[in-house]
This record gives sequence, C-alpha cells and structure tokens, in this order.
Amino acid sequence: MKINKFILALIVLSMAGTAVIYGSLPERIALHFNINGEVDRWGGRASIWITASIPLAVYLLLLFVPRIDPRRDSYSKHTRGYAILANTITLFLIGLNWFTILYSLGYDLSVQMYVLSGIGILFMIIGNHLPNARQNYTFGIRTPWTLADETSWVKTHRLGGIGFVATGVIAIVAAWLPGLFAFIIFLTALVILLALIFIYSYLVFKRQRAGR
Repeated sequence: MKINKFILALIVLSMAGTAVIYGSLPERIALHFNINGEVDRWGGRASIWITASIPLAVYLLLLFVPRIDPRRDSYSKHTRGYAILANTITLFLIGLNWFTILYSLGYDLSVQMYVLSGIGILFMIIGNHLPNARQNYTFGIRTPWTLADETSWVKTHRLGGIGFVATGVIAIVAAWLPGLFAFIIFLTALVILLALIFIYSYLVFKRQRAGR
C-alpha cells in the first residue's frame, strides 16, 4: 500500500490543530465513556496528545504490516480494498480525537452516535471489500480453515461481506436507540455474525476435504 498524501496531510493538520487549541482545553479531559455514554475516566489535559497521535501510529502500522506478512504477495490483488480500509480507520481515529476535544470544551455531543455510526460505516466498507481479499495473515477473515483452504477463504469472505454490511446497517440504526439497548442490539448482531462466519468456514473446509 502506498502512502496516501491526503490522509497524511489530514493527520498533520489534526495534530497541528490540536496544538493550537491545546491551551484552551480544561485541566481534565474525557478519556473513556461507559455504555450509557457517560464519562467514567478522566485524564490530564496532556492526555489529548494520545488521541492526537494514535491516527499517525495506526496509519504507519497499517502501511508496515503488509511488508512483513508471509503472504504479502496477496496484497497486490486487493490493494485498493486494504488502502480504503486503512484510510477509513485513520479518518475515524482523527474524528475521535476531535470528538474528545469538542466534548472537553463543553459541546453537547453523543459518543454513542459517533462510535456506532462510525463502526457502522467501517463495517459496511469492510463488507464491500471482503470478497476481493486474498489469503493473507492480516486482512480478512482468518480462521484455521480459511487459512488452510482457498475455497473456504473465498466462500467465507463472500458470506462475510454480506454479513458485515448488514451488521454495519444495524450499528447505524442502533446509534439512534437508547444507550444500553443500542449496544445490546449491536453486540448481539456482531456475535451472531462472528459465530456464523466461524461455523461456515469450518463447514466449507470439511466439505472440501470430504470431496477429495
């Protein structure tokens, strides 16, 4: 994956903007929210540099990982999908930094709305590109059976693509529901999706082995 200069510029601008507004932040800022969207952990003002630098760290990690993957040759077949995923994750983290800043400055924002909507969009993007993923150890649905059998990998990723899009839609809808209920709905959908993928990958693998 090549460096996206636009994404890199946004990261730099975000960190520069954080530096400009740093002096206006209160002594304590929100670091963590509970399932009801209430702050349950605070940190000193300097903690904002953690959320400000995470996008850069994650983006560089996502750039580096394909270089050490034993199946790095596979990335050439799904470069676009992996790049879109990496860029989306980075944008979500930049947004999270500025959500923290604005919330700490007293703006009335809903962490539930941001997180669930962001996860929903991320899941839908992942779902759209999963079917194009080729066997590797980093990007995709990696069960023992998808890694051992190419047919299991391909069929599981087709099903997983549909499942991730559906779960993403559920997450976005859940963002509008009451706090605890919203996360129960999303987590239930996620558990069902993961269980379905896990079982399906095994069944395809078993069927392939039986046919040999």
